[in-house]
Amino acid sequence: MVEQDVAPTADPDSAIVHGYRQRVGSLRLTGMVGLNARLAIEQYLRQTLWRTPI
Repeated sequence: MVEQDVAPTADPDSAIVHGYRQRVGSLRLTGMVGLNARLAIEQYLRQTLWRTPI
């Protein structure tokens, strides 16, 4: 939505905060911790938790 200029970044974050009752939306969280930290977390979780489906 944001990449295609359909909605500003506040709209998807607002949907996450109100829909899932999170304190902070994912885009705002990324802005606070940085893209490098989010990427490192994603890579760690993928390596430790991902299992190839049978």
